Amino acid sequence: MEPARQGDFDGACGLYSIGNALSYMFSDHGKDAVFYEVFRQYHVIYGDSQPLIHGLYRSRLNDVLKASVASLGLPCSIYRPYWAPAKKPTLPEFKETLSTGVTGGLCILGYEFCKADESD
Repeated sequence: MEPARQGDFDGACGLYSIGNALSYMFSDHGKDAVFYEVFRQYHVIYGDSQPLIHGLYRSRLNDVLKASVASLGLPCSIYRPYWAPAKKPTLPEFKETLSTGVTGGLCILGYEFCKADESD
């Protein structure tokens, strides 16, 4: 029998990626305050904790990211070059975007996964 690993029983990795990114960029706000606000914004917007068990879709993560940035008053912009691309980028195009598009910032890379929806 293998021991349980972080993430085995929740789908909050997206919220953690937002909290880690914002607390890294804006360390003067304090990690606890940033993470509290990220989870608070999720609760304010959606209330339902069920998706935290199964996984969150990117639209919800985007809503939480935007609301957290606004409520914390963070001086940053959100750049999503591949949110709805006309065509998927090639690996060289993707690498070029990462190397030129996040100067002075950081990038959250992720994928959608939801245990409740195996077709995802």
